[in-house]
Amino acid sequence: MGDLDEEFIQHYLTDPAKATNWYRNQALRSALQFIWKTKRGLLMFLVSILVFLAVAVMGMELGIELSAYLDVPSLLLVVLPAIFFAIAATNFSSLKLGLRLLVNDELEADKLELMQAKQAFTVMGNTAVLTGIFSTLMGGIAIAGNIQAEEFNKVFGPALAVCFLTLYYGFGLKVLTYVSEQKLQFKIDKLAN
Repeated sequence: MGDLDEEFIQHYLTDPAKATNWYRNQALRSALQFIWKTKRGLLMFLVSILVFLAVAVMGMELGIELSAYLDVPSLLLVVLPAIFFAIAATNFSSLKLGLRLLVNDELEADKLELMQAKQAFTVMGNTAVLTGIFSTLMGGIAIAGNIQAEEFNKVFGPALAVCFLTLYYGFGLKVLTYVSEQKLQFKIDKLAN
């Protein structure tokens, strides 16, 4: 920082406007290099999630309108049990540590803590898939038991689409937790070497 300030003063004496632009560019480049060196894991993790979400949204847009994929009750049927079962099977501290380890590569943890955090993500992902399947079956039973023959053609398609959303959310959460598990497994493997 001292060198940057000295050089800025030298540039400022000859051309203040140019010096200000030069300083901003240098500060931005330094900040980006610092972030890349210290937060590379977080950046790559966030970029991978954004790419996954972008591809998913693109696929949704190619099918039907995006709002057809949004159903809060279906989301709650999958996400809440997944989180609570992950906490029940491990503990809140393991899940919290796992989330912190995903976004902070410099955070230290021993092998046991890493394995417990990984287990929390494993339970969460598997529970999301299982509750997605369970909720889809529950929705199928509700559809079969409540649709009358005369309204079948009008109601069956939309009802089936909502029914499958729980399965969709379950597998979507499984993808995110699988990547989280693998990132923690990488840290475990690094400790072993």
